[in-house]
Amino acid sequence: MLPHVHIGNLEIPTYGICMVIGIMAAAIIAIIRAKRTGRDENSLIVIAACAVGLGLAGAKILYIIASYGLQKALQEMSQGNFSCFTEGGLVFYGGLIGGIGGAYIGAAIAKEKLTSYIDAVVPCVPLGHAFGRLGCFLGGCCYGMPYEGFGSVTFPAVGVNHGVFPVQLVEMVINIGIFVYLIHFTKKERGKYTVLFVYMGLYGVSRFLLEMLRGDSIRGIANGLSTSQWISIALIIVSLIPVITRLMKKKGGSAPA
Repeated sequence: MLPHVHIGNLEIPTYGICMVIGIMAAAIIAIIRAKRTGRDENSLIVIAACAVGLGLAGAKILYIIASYGLQKALQEMSQGNFSCFTEGGLVFYGGLIGGIGGAYIGAAIAKEKLTSYIDAVVPCVPLGHAFGRLGCFLGGCCYGMPYEGFGSVTFPAVGVNHGVFPVQLVEMVINIGIFVYLIHFTKKERGKYTVLFVYMGLYGVSRFLLEMLRGDSIRGIANGLSTSQWISIALIIVSLIPVITRLMKKKGGSAPA
């Protein structure tokens, strides 16, 4: 693991470096894809800026809720202690939810229809996320369950001296796979939100299963499932809406007059 990079007297967290690289890579590819379809580059920059800004806020808020608990966090803030904002990390699902909301706000500011940019942007989300998971691996967070087999790793800098499963790297590879698939998927014209629903379904299923391989304790557990597993279930259900709607239309169309 490599939690920090030292440049002179500066100590820079590798997670932050990976996150910045991921955001830049995703943004550049999204802009290239948008320009190829005749979309306005400046509008996309506004949408992306709002999505990233609210995404980071959402990721931090969900981290605070999952690790501190909302009641405890509010109590500490009422006493003037805001350390929950400066300590700890981010939760991707909070970033995804905040990012979607931010994208809508950005589209409204740019006076554009968000649906015109979805096919260009959504496939790039898992690419940026893949870099984030690499940052998790280098930083020693979000590690896997105890494991001593092939590929096991340790994170002594955070007190994990026993072998654990490298779940961060597995999720990184899965995200890259989803990115490649969605790039191919959007080569054909799809419905307005189709690629978003497909992404939510693919990632929701993979994240639900990957959570079973996690070994870190700061995740929030409710009724035997982690916070991310509950959100994964919600995403999977939402991703099935187009399928259910299509089946209902077919059923309605086949009914006798």
